[in-house]
Amino acid sequence: NVVPEVDAFTVDVSIDGLPLFKSSPKQLWPIQIRIVELLKHPAMIVGTFGGSKKPGSLEEFLRPLVEEINDLQRRGLKFGDKQISFSLRAFIADSPMRAALRAAMSFNAKHGCLKCTCVGSSIEVGPDSRKMIFDSINAEPQHQRHWPVAKIMLDEFVRQSAKYYGRSNLISNVYNIQHIAEEVFKLGPLDSFSAYEFENNLRFVKQCEKSGTKTIEQVAGRLIERGHIIKAYNGRVQSYPQLKA
Repeated sequence: NVVPEVDAFTVDVSIDGLPLFKSSPKQLWPIQIRIVELLKHPAMIVGTFGGSKKPGSLEEFLRPLVEEINDLQRRGLKFGDKQISFSLRAFIADSPMRAALRAAMSFNAKHGCLKCTCVGSSIEVGPDSRKMIFDSINAEPQHQRHWPVAKIMLDEFVRQSAKYYGRSNLISNVYNIQHIAEEVFKLGPLDSFSAYEFENNLRFVKQCEKSGTKTIEQVAGRLIERGHIIKAYNGRVQSYPQLKA
C-alpha cells in the first residue's frame, strides 16, 4: 500500500547452506535477497530447499529464481501508477557456493580463482596433509579495469604475507584479498555488498527451528509472523514529548 520514493530496485541475492542440528544431517538452503535502495529493510527469504543433503540439481533448485528475476528485469514492478525498474546487481556467497553457482572448479582447486588466471600450488603441510596455495600477484585479470590506489596496498599485503605469516598460509581467502579493490570499484563500499546481513538472517532462520519435522513450514510460519511485526512497527506514528514554553 506504500508507493516507493525510488524509481528503481537493485537486488543482491545470497545463497548458503544452513545445518540445523548437531545430531542430524537436516539442513536448509535459503535463497535471500536484499534491495539495495531500501537499506533499513532486512534481508528477505524468497525460497528455500530443505533435506538431509544439499540440492541434488542446481538447475532445478534455481530455475524458478532465474525465471522470476528475468521476468522482473523485463517488466519491472508497478505500485499504483508508478513503474519501478528492477535489476540484479550481484550474487553474494562464500567461496564454495560461488564455485557451485558458476559451475566452476572448487575454490581450492589448482585453477580455483574466479577472478583471474592464477594457478595454485599444492604443498605439503604435514604428514599426509596438503594445502593449495596461491602465491602470485597481478595475474592477468578476466575483466580489464582501472585499479584504485588501494589495490597497490592490498597487493603488497598479499606479497608480504608469505614473509610474515609463512607460505603455507597463502590460501584462497588470503590470495583473494587482492581482488577486493575490483569489487569495490564495481559495487561501491564494502558494507554495501557485505554478506553479514545475510549471515545474521540465517541465524534467525536457525532459531526458528524447534524440531526436525516440517522444517520449511516452521521457517515459513516464523517469517510471516516477523513480516507482520515489521509492518506494524513501520506503520506506527512516532510521538515525542514536547517542552512547554
